[in-house]
Amino acid sequence: MEQEEAAPSAPVAFDLMDCHESIQRMSQSRHFRKAPLLTSFLLHVCERSLAAPGDRITEYEIGVQVFRRSKSFDPRQDNIVRSYARQLRKRLEEYYSTDGSSETLRILLPKGGYTPVFEKHWPQQLTPQLEALEDTQFTASETPIPASLDRGNKSAWLLWSGPLALFCSLLIFATTWRMLHTRQQQTANTVSPLHSLWSQIFSDRRDTFVIPSDIGFVIMQQANRRTFTLAEYLGWQAANHAPDNLAMSYLKDQSYTSILNLNFVSQLQRLPEASSERFLIRATRALRLEDLQESNAVLLGSNLSNPWAELFAPQLNFHFVNHPESDSYWVSNGAPAPGERSVYGDPTKSYRHQTYGVIAFLPNLSNNGHVLLIQGLDAAGTQAAVDLLLEDTESMNVLLAQAAGPDGAIKSFEVLVEATSIGFDSRAVNCHILAKRIYH
Repeated sequence: MEQEEAAPSAPVAFDLMDCHESIQRMSQSRHFRKAPLLTSFLLHVCERSLAAPGDRITEYEIGVQVFRRSKSFDPRQDNIVRSYARQLRKRLEEYYSTDGSSETLRILLPKGGYTPVFEKHWPQQLTPQLEALEDTQFTASETPIPASLDRGNKSAWLLWSGPLALFCSLLIFATTWRMLHTRQQQTANTVSPLHSLWSQIFSDRRDTFVIPSDIGFVIMQQANRRTFTLAEYLGWQAANHAPDNLAMSYLKDQSYTSILNLNFVSQLQRLPEASSERFLIRATRALRLEDLQESNAVLLGSNLSNPWAELFAPQLNFHFVNHPESDSYWVSNGAPAPGERSVYGDPTKSYRHQTYGVIAFLPNLSNNGHVLLIQGLDAAGTQAAVDLLLEDTESMNVLLAQAAGPDGAIKSFEVLVEATSIGFDSRAVNCHILAKRIYH
């Protein structure tokens, strides 16, 4: 029997997004395409290791969480975890030696435990250059002294070495200062088109939690043919009443989101205003109420896919109404302005139809930070809201100028976005602002 490791995992230079993207590519390869349990195994231990570095990942935990064994699972009698661990190590080795040879992130599962190790790997074509660079490095003591100085001219060398060293020091100082000054100027000039918004969402003074939607929550509601509250979600009471109780129980312990969400999170991370030290990705189930009270947040998905959006519904004019039992979904306009409708939605859901999204900028639960809600009636609606933030920055800048206070700070606002959804892969085109609300 393999013994579980007691030592904590090595420091990690990659985040959860890197891990998800790497595993996504891996799952499409010939080595993992027909092995979903191996992919789930790897994803589980990676998420656990990155979420709580140093925590021991046990064989019992994997058996219950990944392989759906009962709480009475005894690893001494059932070796399923050890068997799959051996397969996983072999598949990882095969993948990185073939299809995944160009991966810069290597995920390893050392023998004797279940805590993954994350390594940075340089592509083979760079190795000769790196080795050559290392060979050219030497210390001052290794610098050869000319033969002419090795004899009678040593005294002259010593006479000039002091002023020469001072000159070199001044030259290095001047060059370093110029580089730093240039870098500061470049940093100051490197801002995103929506700097006034992103600089309030991402702050050096507090953390910003980015919370992708939970696809498992959507499946749970559709399977039960009714919506569930945040309290029910956190208690997962609905899983006990689902038509397929085993499947719902499995979703309870997993975190699933969409490629759309992952792409958006990746784009957010690359914003100049986003500080890597303050940028935190949280699964909906791992979020705490305190996080929305003490920090800034970006919530992805409507209340159908992100139950935490429920907490901000009282502050909104545009509400998402969901009726899974009749497969009906629409946006309700609480106080229609002249020319606006009270309801927005397309019940046909044909190949080409109108869809809607909402962008809302609100105070956090303690009114000392900010929350950005990015919601959609469907995937295309969410994509429309994302595109407006990242691509149609001209329209958003007009809005932000209207929402700016005397001190330049952005006031709370809501934007109803309309787009045309084409195809069943939910492509959004013709995205534009249909209605807006600015709160004073």
